[in-house]
Amino acid sequence: MSDVLLLDVGHGNCTVVQGGGMVAVIDAPIGSALLDTLDELGVTHVEHALISHADADHIQGILALLTSRRFTVGSLYVNPDRDRNTTAWRDLIHAVSVAERTGAFTPHTSLNTASPGVLHIGDMTLTVASPSAALALSAVKGLAPNGGINTANTLSAVIKVERAPGVGLLLAGDLDGVGLADV
Repeated sequence: MSDVLLLDVGHGNCTVVQGGGMVAVIDAPIGSALLDTLDELGVTHVEHALISHADADHIQGILALLTSRRFTVGSLYVNPDRDRNTTAWRDLIHAVSVAERTGAFTPHTSLNTASPGVLHIGDMTLTVASPSAALALSAVKGLAPNGGINTANTLSAVIKVERAPGVGLLLAGDLDGVGLADV
């Protein structure tokens, strides 16, 4: 049986998708809610971790997951933000650097409709509905293909989680109007 858990983490959100013995995590703000929940579920391996965008309230819990000795992560998907200069973002870059050297997990520096496009967790399908590859290529502070200037929120990954066509939920990160036009 597949499950989708939306964790109450205050500001931001965190979603755990389980099915077929696999787990995916979408965003994770600071605090222990994600790791505590994974412990309670008996999870020790997360197949896919997805970060909708580079804001600290979406990545700090992923950092805790990546650096924990209790859990392993198969792959991480995130869109880079070349102008991001926060402690959390620098820590994520460091964690990815360590992972590349040790082979701890596979980092993917793109999260859009083309890459990975679709992921499967048991009978659940995770589809990246936005950003399109063209929007992602226009980058933060760039001009969006449909007009408007991109922010980190414009490039928030929108993930559609479905058990069956039309039965599921839409996770929109912190999507703004420019990004919404892309969806």
